[in-house]
Amino acid sequence: MAIEPKTAPPSPSAPRKKVLFISGILPSAKFPSSGHAVAGRILRRMLEKHDVWLVAFCNNLEHTYLDLAEFSACKGVWIFKVTTASRLKFALLNPGLPLVTSARFGLAAPTVRKLLREQPIDEIWIEYIHAASLLELAPPSLKSTVVVHDFMHQALDRGVGAAPWWKRPFLQFEAARTRRWETEIVKKPSDLLTSNDKDRDIAQNITGRRDVVTRYSEIDPLYAGIKRDPAKLRKGVIFFWGLMSRPENEDAMVWFASEILPKIRRHRPHARLVIAGAEPSKAVLALKGEPIDVLGFVKDPVPIFESVEMAVAPLRLGSGLKIKVVEFLAAGIPTVATNVGAEGVKPSPFLVVANEPEAFAQACLKFLSE
Repeated sequence: MAIEPKTAPPSPSAPRKKVLFISGILPSAKFPSSGHAVAGRILRRMLEKHDVWLVAFCNNLEHTYLDLAEFSACKGVWIFKVTTASRLKFALLNPGLPLVTSARFGLAAPTVRKLLREQPIDEIWIEYIHAASLLELAPPSLKSTVVVHDFMHQALDRGVGAAPWWKRPFLQFEAARTRRWETEIVKKPSDLLTSNDKDRDIAQNITGRRDVVTRYSEIDPLYAGIKRDPAKLRKGVIFFWGLMSRPENEDAMVWFASEILPKIRRHRPHARLVIAGAEPSKAVLALKGEPIDVLGFVKDPVPIFESVEMAVAPLRLGSGLKIKVVEFLAAGIPTVATNVGAEGVKPSPFLVVANEPEAFAQACLKFLSE
């Protein structure tokens, strides 16, 4: 269902570019996820210069954080809720589209067609490849930009090994057709941006385009301003930060707690894991207890960033730049990450990459006080 607030009054200032801004996720600073905050900052910056019509999507969880006042500066706003029922419906109605985009196309296509027909749109801007199927509705002459934050076929490929045996053939099929769709859709926009050099290279390899530009994901300046006093660090405290209902974060913490933390504690018995982030799943909550703290939503993360001895990003699932790792490094926190956790992240003297449990544990020990 779309939510349409009143259209903002026309600006008396000089003519401004008219932009249709489409976001595959809710571009909100209120939702406790760095990716949503990044999209929200891009939207706010665009509103400073242009007249913007917003089309965006949210799932059930995102919908609980929706505040239309956050988008009051837009000329018009349509927020579509993606549910299980809508996914099933539009998967059947749009069998040529992969699941990652079929519901978004089905829900928003009538609105986007109407906007392009009735408004003097100068440019269509799409954040997140989830919504890029809507680019098909734009005339070829219209300037268009697609920002790829991650390639979804990679996430599906990585999920195959972790899935039950009966689900793997479907995931393999979906990964293959998602890759085919992504290969074609990223050929279409006038400008193609990625959030990191790794995804830029993927885009260039699968499309042959040589004009792909990296727009490195911005983070909240808060993290770069954090001051860490070595004398005030909590010895042995290992930190993980993220939206804890996401499967890749849940898998990372369950794996770290069972396979890596015990190896660390053989040498550092005082080592503790602190997990912070909204909406912890049942599997994450089950980890709570000595020596693991599950904090849930943290309104002010600065005291934690200032005091922990190190951070980890033991991710095995998902794709794209992990903004949490960029935040750790910006704050000067020594961090150990897997290849998946570190992909797309610029080299840093604070970052060590390890993939096997023993190697990961050994890397952590180098940062933990005895």
